[in-house]
Amino acid sequence: MKKYLFIVYLAVITPIIMAGCSSFFNNEDDIAPVYSGKLEKEQLAEPSGNYKCLRIPGIIITPNNTILVYYESRYSWQDYAKIDIIEYRSTDFGTTLTKQILAKGTDAYPTVNNPIMIACKNHEVLFFYSENYTVADGNLKMRKSYDDGLSWQDSVTITDYASPESHDAFALVPGHGILSSSGVLIIPCWYVQKGTGETTTAHEPSVISVFYSLDTGNSWTLADTLKYNTDVTNPSECSIVECSDHRFYDNIRNYKSGYRAIA
Repeated sequence: MKKYLFIVYLAVITPIIMAGCSSFFNNEDDIAPVYSGKLEKEQLAEPSGNYKCLRIPGIIITPNNTILVYYESRYSWQDYAKIDIIEYRSTDFGTTLTKQILAKGTDAYPTVNNPIMIACKNHEVLFFYSENYTVADGNLKMRKSYDDGLSWQDSVTITDYASPESHDAFALVPGHGILSSSGVLIIPCWYVQKGTGETTTAHEPSVISVFYSLDTGNSWTLADTLKYNTDVTNPSECSIVECSDHRFYDNIRNYKSGYRAIA
C-alpha cells in the first residue's frame, strides 16, 4: 500500500495547544477553542521515482503568513538511507505551492536527516538538519533565509555548539522549533550519550534535551539532559510549546509504556 504525506493541520493544532497550555495543568474545562472553521485535507506528495518513503514532516507559518512545509524524501525505509530534504512554500494559504530541494544526500553524507525550522521575526527563517545523525564525520547544519524561505544562504556547521564529545547519534526533533516570548530560540533534541549504545549509530538508549540560542541564532547551547521517571524509556522525538504563563510544555515519545510522556 502506498504511503502518502499529508499536511496534518499543525498550523491549527499548535495555537490550540498554546492557548490552553496553562489551563492544562489546572482545569482543562477552561480551555477555549481558537478555531471553528472547516478543516480540509490535501495530498501534498507521494513516493515516486527514487523516493521510496516520505518521513519526518514539519510545517511553520511565518509572521507574514507564508507557509513552509518540509520533509525527508528517503531512497529506502532505513533511517540511514540516502535522503533529500524537500520544501514546499505557499504565500496564499496553500492554494498554490512551489517546491525546492533544501539539502541533498551525497556519497560522503548520504543521510541528511531530521529537518526542522523556526520562524523568526520579519522575514527570517532558520532551517536545521543533520548529516548522518552527526556520526561517521557528519555535522549539524543550519541555513538562513531572509525572504520567508524563498531563497537560502549556504549551510554553516554548528556541530561544536551541540557538545559532540558527549554523544554519538544526535538529532533535532521533527516538527518545528519556537521563538519564545523572551526572544529565545528553542529546538528539542534527542541523542545517545557517548559510548552507551551498541554502536555509534544506535538510536538508543536515548535522552532528550533542548538546543537553544539567546542571540537570534548566532550561537547555540545544548542544555542538560531532561531528568525523567523510571516509567519513561528511551525518550526521543518531542514537541515543545510555550504556555500562556511562560512555562514550557514538552510532549515526548516514550517507548516503554506505549503512551506519550510530558514535561
